[in-house]
Amino acid sequence: MPSEFEKLIKIGESRSLELKEKLPDSDAIAKTAIAFSNGAGGKIILGVNDKTRKVVGLSDDEISRYPDRISNIIYDIGGYLLVGRDRTKIPQSAVQCARFKGKTTDVFVDRKEFNGSLFSQVEETMNFLKNNIELGGRIEGIHRKDSYAIPIEALREAVINAVVHRDYSISGAQESTK
Repeated sequence: MPSEFEKLIKIGESRSLELKEKLPDSDAIAKTAIAFSNGAGGKIILGVNDKTRKVVGLSDDEISRYPDRISNIIYDIGGYLLVGRDRTKIPQSAVQCARFKGKTTDVFVDRKEFNGSLFSQVEETMNFLKNNIELGGRIEGIHRKDSYAIPIEALREAVINAVVHRDYSISGAQESTK
């Protein structure tokens, strides 16, 4: 009876499976991991020729080095996104916000790009939106009650969803708020 790995190898590469003879360089493995994270996950099987699906194996040295190398790559990807360090590896992780004059996108009134950690991108985007949407107020008794044209909770949900669910594998795919 074939093992799970043998079944996967026989099926071949797909949106959720990569076959590699050796561990690719950091950038290539990072792109694969990001692509998998944008979908339903995935597996990378090392020691298999992706064209012939022939098992070529790994040396003892490769087997001992790969776990640390993979951990470091995953740590770096998380670091790029969560704490905003060295964004050059994932330049598409920015949020762009713009306010336009009138009902067309011909003339900017305000435009910002936020490049930090995901947390700071959400916070800065929320500040941009609060500064650029209509704020109204009404008097209740002796107090003034301010309210935005769009509830802040709905804006925050939309911004968080846009940042969390964007496709980080597409270069140049920054989130835009208009």
